[in-house]
Amino acid sequence: MWNLCRDREALAAAEAAVAILDPFGPTVELAWACARLSNRRMLLAEYDAASDLALRAQAIAEQIGDAGVLSDALNTQSVCAARNGGDWSEQMRRALEIALSGNCQEQAGRAYSSGLTLREREILRPAHQCRDRRKAVHLAEDRRPSRVRDPGETRLADRAAAAERAAEQGLLDADAAGEKDS
Repeated sequence: MWNLCRDREALAAAEAAVAILDPFGPTVELAWACARLSNRRMLLAEYDAASDLALRAQAIAEQIGDAGVLSDALNTQSVCAARNGGDWSEQMRRALEIALSGNCQEQAGRAYSSGLTLREREILRPAHQCRDRRKAVHLAEDRRPSRVRDPGETRLADRAAAAERAAEQGLLDADAAGEKDS
């Protein structure tokens, strides 16, 4: 339903899945249903409800030993924390590590993508909004104009620079990703 841009129906289906699966106890299906419902709530900016569901999905995933669900739920919880102005990087790092070690390619891709997006937003946030003065100075220096490039080159260069900074700060581990590909 979500892929058809029918958000409310997707939410109703996710809620129904959790309600149907709840009586059967902790199963991989219930863990995924909670993780998907958490994601639906996050996309509707219901961050507290999404975080609660993500925690439930994580608890079930840890109990049944499913790395994919655990990574997915940690990712959603991390995004919710970021949207609420909290620390998100440790949760996202853990989501990525679990996905890579569990060979969960979809979740690893989501963690890289979400982590980079959150890091870009953090980097591009006006320097005066930063709580950390040293980081604010770094961000202000980052915004200095450089040579004129075409828009496509600029976007690619900006994303590459953001990825490099994220890797330097330990959010992205390029070496671990390369080892998984070989």
